[in-house]
Amino acid sequence: MKIFKRRTLIIGTGAWAQHLLSTINRLSPNNEIVGCLRVSASHDVLVDESLCVGMYDDLQQMVDCHSATTLLFAEPTIPFEQIYSLLAMPAYRDLNIFIAAETADEKLQGVKDFSIDDIRFAQVSGSYMPAYQRAVKRLFDFFFSFLALLLLSPFVAVCCLLIGKRPIYKQERIGRRGEVFLIYKLHTMCLGAEKKGPQLSSENDPRITRIGRFLRRYRLDEVTQFYNVLKGDMSLIGPRPERWFYFRQIVQEKPLVYLLCNVRPGISSMGVVKYGYASNLSMMLNRIEYEMLYFKKMSLWTDLKVIAGTIVTIFKGRGV
Repeated sequence: MKIFKRRTLIIGTGAWAQHLLSTINRLSPNNEIVGCLRVSASHDVLVDESLCVGMYDDLQQMVDCHSATTLLFAEPTIPFEQIYSLLAMPAYRDLNIFIAAETADEKLQGVKDFSIDDIRFAQVSGSYMPAYQRAVKRLFDFFFSFLALLLLSPFVAVCCLLIGKRPIYKQERIGRRGEVFLIYKLHTMCLGAEKKGPQLSSENDPRITRIGRFLRRYRLDEVTQFYNVLKGDMSLIGPRPERWFYFRQIVQEKPLVYLLCNVRPGISSMGVVKYGYASNLSMMLNRIEYEMLYFKKMSLWTDLKVIAGTIVTIFKGRGV
């Protein structure tokens, strides 16, 4: 049971947690279980009381106190949505998160899983892309972005002169495991475009400037994001980075979208290539299905196909 080779904190103290502990001890007695957390004062404690180290309400404190590296949820009363939400919390960024599920559940569809004896383990954290491919992807991201910034710097300088005041703007986006970062883009809208709050752009958006419309059409306003890739905030290909304002609305409708927090967002994405830009929440929910498909099929080959699609999108001027 390789998933438990690290310091594992089990969430739950009832019959299911007791069965899980029994299975772990029987199949792999050397695994290090640092303790179990009781979900509430009203929940039964059927595990060895010496293993009951605290309450679920103090999860972050318990993780730090016991230097846990793996969370294993063994309490059926905890909603899956609540577990998925940990992926968007930087405090749990370095944790492996698993659910020991009693039965198949539609809310776990799309989550990587495997079975040991009669227990189904759903892996909530991590990427489906093999480790060696992730390493190749990151190396390619770094060197391509470095070369792109070097070659495109004269073009960016000219664009800055043409745009005029405040040519580059920064905006907060959600990155891997909930880390918020500043994305850099060439300014394509008039100043004060969002003085009434966050607004999605549309094809005939009056806020877009003349040069901005050209830059957006060919997605040239995003060349400054190569700096984000160089820093490690983003990848060349990955799910589209969203703002918290919209991300909260999306996960309320589709909690599985939290899984996208497992990987770096991308300059281009399958959603943008296959669906395009979204001007309302309904369209964002439709587009996110392609981002989820990308997450499930992540590989270097998938990235190459998205890159090819991105090139076609740019030359056909399909940006907004």
